[in-house]
Amino acid sequence: MGFLDRYTHDRGSRFIWAGLVLACLAVFLLARGGQDRELGRQIEGAFARTEIYAAEIFGAGLQTKGYSPVVGYTGKELAVAMRGEIFTDPTAARVRLFDESGALVYDSNVLTDAGLTQADNPNVDRAQRGETHALIVQQPFTWSTIGASGVQTSLLQVYTPLLLSDRVGASGVVEVDFAMEELRAVSKGVWPIVQLVFGLLFLLSLAMTVLSLQVQVAVAGGSDAEARAAAAPPAAPERTEPAHAHAEVAPAIEGGLTDAEVQDLRARLAKAAARKKPVTSSGE
Repeated sequence: MGFLDRYTHDRGSRFIWAGLVLACLAVFLLARGGQDRELGRQIEGAFARTEIYAAEIFGAGLQTKGYSPVVGYTGKELAVAMRGEIFTDPTAARVRLFDESGALVYDSNVLTDAGLTQADNPNVDRAQRGETHALIVQQPFTWSTIGASGVQTSLLQVYTPLLLSDRVGASGVVEVDFAMEELRAVSKGVWPIVQLVFGLLFLLSLAMTVLSLQVQVAVAGGSDAEARAAAAPPAAPERTEPAHAHAEVAPAIEGGLTDAEVQDLRARLAKAAARKKPVTSSGE
């Protein structure tokens, strides 16, 4: 017995395979949901990291004079702090600082103050009211700061107020952009492998369920046909006229008799044949 016959011919096989179909589908959906939940945790982690960066790196405050807008840093020291504290995170893509008035005073992708582009940003106003929030945008971006034009990139932009211990309210806003592609890559883990394995098992179980149903239908159809054939009554024997009657009539027709004479001859032959049959008494 082959593999397919062994695992599809049994009557209970269709229920086993159907159960495996449901189980594989459930695990596949759980794995997909697990990857989405992990991405949500990565986004929550981006919120927390942005607040930490704002407190630890920029917590001394901002200044309006000098190449570095952050109190306590020269321009070179600020660049080193960015690379050492923020850009060691592979998901971090860009850092921007806004002063108390909402003006952009620092952009990690711009080398000089002259390259800063001012624009109204409602997200900065919202963060200045004390609310950390984020949004996903499609914007031109490049990892290089020299000689490269940006390409459309999906970014998670997190805005958090810059709060100082000696001041009431926000003294500025810190924006950290995270590459969504990198966040998704970190969140994948083993979930894609789990989805692939149980997706293939789902298809295999589904195919075996269909084959098992087809086998059961074919077996049931064969059994019904055999039952109908066994229950059918035997065929009645075909009645034929005696051969000698035709043999005697044929010469009569060739002798030139009329139709009425032929009919009369046939009737007499039939009576003669009836008299020749043995008669049995009712008492025997």
